[in-house]
Amino acid sequence: DTATTEQEFRIPAPPPLRSRDPFVPLRLFAYPLPKDRLAHWAKTHNIPETDESDLHQDAFDDISRQRPPRGWCRITSVYYDGRKVARALVIASNRSKEEMVQSQDVDLIQHYRNLLHTDPGWFRQFCC
Repeated sequence: DTATTEQEFRIPAPPPLRSRDPFVPLRLFAYPLPKDRLAHWAKTHNIPETDESDLHQDAFDDISRQRPPRGWCRITSVYYDGRKVARALVIASNRSKEEMVQSQDVDLIQHYRNLLHTDPGWFRQFCC
């Protein structure tokens, strides 16, 4: 479940840095946005109803436009809740120490928690 709880949020511990020897896979610190969350966003932000696919895309585009100027953010797809796949806003990765820093940026994390009403976590990138 990607819903925000009323409990105090604790930033998840970061994984080790990505490495080839020994192998450590890439992990993304992200906010998954499954279709049900996008549909809810569309409804609460008065996005006109179109077909379901367009509605999800319009909601995602609306969310993407509200990214803060400080800090980078990427968009990709991640595995969440086991093998489910969703688009996600990525604010950090274990690719480098510099990117790992953003996974501890409380202001940036809270901005997205307030915007999306969901918590971030460490996820594997979806590869088709």
